[in-house]
Amino acid sequence: DAPFAVRLPGGALIAATPAPGLTPGTPVVLSVRPEQLRMHALHAEGSVPATIKAVMPLGPYVIYEALSEGGVAFRISEPRDAGARLHAPGERVFVAPVAPEACKVFDAASAS
Repeated sequence: DAPFAVRLPGGALIAATPAPGLTPGTPVVLSVRPEQLRMHALHAEGSVPATIKAVMPLGPYVIYEALSEGGVAFRISEPRDAGARLHAPGERVFVAPVAPEACKVFDAASAS
């Protein structure tokens, strides 16, 4: 299979698993479950620069809301380790999926 990537607003490319029958240039919806996203301090291939907007500690997990430079909203769920430092609103991070298989792509026309 040829590699498949989605270009996000702002220009970042995310490797993903396409829906059958999509052709290059088709407007799509990219869906990634919050627990399938990770935040990194440094840029890596396939990561998207973003700013933390909200931090919600929920027992053993922390939910982060982040916004990319291109205006893409992310919700990231991470385990909350004892003594681990939480990210703070305003902090710059790089968001990436754990694997292309974690990213589902749907035709925008049929997703609405």
